[in-house]
Amino acid sequence: MKRRSNDEMYALIFDRANRDEHILAVLLNGSRANPLARVDEMQDFDIVYVVDELEPWLHYDWTADFGPVVIMQEPEGMTLFPPEYPGTYAWLMLFVDGNRIDLTLVDQKYSERYCHDPMTICLLDKTGAFQDLPEPTAQQFYTHIPSEAQYQDALNEFFWVSTYVAKGLWRHEYFYAAMYLNDHMRRMLLLMVDWLAACRHDGFCYTGKCDRYLPLCLDEESCQKLMQTYRLENEAAIVQCLKQMIILMREFATEVAEILHFTYPQAMDQRVVRYLERTLEDSQQRK
Repeated sequence: MKRRSNDEMYALIFDRANRDEHILAVLLNGSRANPLARVDEMQDFDIVYVVDELEPWLHYDWTADFGPVVIMQEPEGMTLFPPEYPGTYAWLMLFVDGNRIDLTLVDQKYSERYCHDPMTICLLDKTGAFQDLPEPTAQQFYTHIPSEAQYQDALNEFFWVSTYVAKGLWRHEYFYAAMYLNDHMRRMLLLMVDWLAACRHDGFCYTGKCDRYLPLCLDEESCQKLMQTYRLENEAAIVQCLKQMIILMREFATEVAEILHFTYPQAMDQRVVRYLERTLEDSQQRK
């Protein structure tokens, strides 16, 4: 099936809204409303239909107008994901032609939050309720330089959780160790990297969702070093990644400290590293 163009997709979205008097407004958010987002054909169409009443839409299949799907998800209709907002229901649709629409219906009684969302564009407004939306901006998603308390907290969390990784390795519990390293420790490391990028770019930078634009904000050598810490195929690889992540955290955090005149917690670093070395050495003897 030939991929439909952006114009064809918008025509479908507008056609349904124009034909249905119960659809009061059409809003666009997500990456297509983000002035800093990379433009490509993989961008979703994040669409909001503001409707006069939500309940009737939940009792019949009306999404077929948009085309055949590969897979569809209705988060509010699933047991794994409790509804995040009242008066909303979403249909996430990946179509056979490769396009994707994340279509959220919002009862007009609960649409106020979109009136103040800086990442929302009004495409159609039948009632005038959304004419004064602010100009789209990604500023709320910028990474800004941290306070020293935030800086110290991130380092404390990083080194604290490193002991969980060592405990998992000592017990030879691969999944436990891998989870703490790849989730908690990595989150703090990437936060420090984001802060470093902000320091290098006049106090703020935009790395995007899941740090997708980090290579645009960080030097190639540092990015390569970070990518090498994602190899977790066995316990030996976790040990190497643990050591490398500590080296990188020390390197990045020291530069942040120098730029912002913070104090790097060298003593804590040394104490924890000694503990990790003892624990990992003992784990080898227990094999």
